[in-house]
Amino acid sequence: FFPAVDMVEDGDNLKISMEVPGVDEDQLEIHLGDDRLTVKGEKHQEQEHQKGKAHVKEIQYGQFARSIKLPFEPDMERARANFKDGRLNVELTKSATHKDKTRRIIPG
Repeated sequence: FFPAVDMVEDGDNLKISMEVPGVDEDQLEIHLGDDRLTVKGEKHQEQEHQKGKAHVKEIQYGQFARSIKLPFEPDMERARANFKDGRLNVELTKSATHKDKTRRIIPG
């Protein structure tokens, strides 16, 4: 199971949306460190008792981990996450120290 991700940078902000259908909120671990966001979790399989034979089983279950390299160092105190209807949304802001690390270089 490898969750799909959308990541959009808008100025000093980054919005990350991850699809984790079938995963309960309390089964998610979200870690933020330096320039990396890591999401771990587990998708449980419901036991069904059937009399017939299974012909196709494509739905995946089990543990997953997805680590995303961020385009900047985030401000840890301003990081926010919410989870609703199988979608995890994370909002990050550039750290003040990261903003100060860029400078213009003039050729010549």
